[in-house]
Amino acid sequence: MAWRLGRPVEQGTLVSVHFEPLSDASCRVTLTHENWERLAEEGAKMRDGYNMGWVEVFERRFADYAGLVSPPST
Repeated sequence: MAWRLGRPVEQGTLVSVHFEPLSDASCRVTLTHENWERLAEEGAKMRDGYNMGWVEVFERRFADYAGLVSPPST
């Protein structure tokens, strides 16, 4: 999915979410956020912020919503 947050199309990043079945009752979810180079110097700084933000939104909040226990942070 294109991720722009109000920026021009050429500065959009890409967010992908993949689901890998592990059993009938569980799966591994992998979120990838890429194309930070499109944001030039600002990209590295934003990436660091998003890395922490995705952990909160995706690993903690979504897992809570789905009734799951979040994996320990590494």
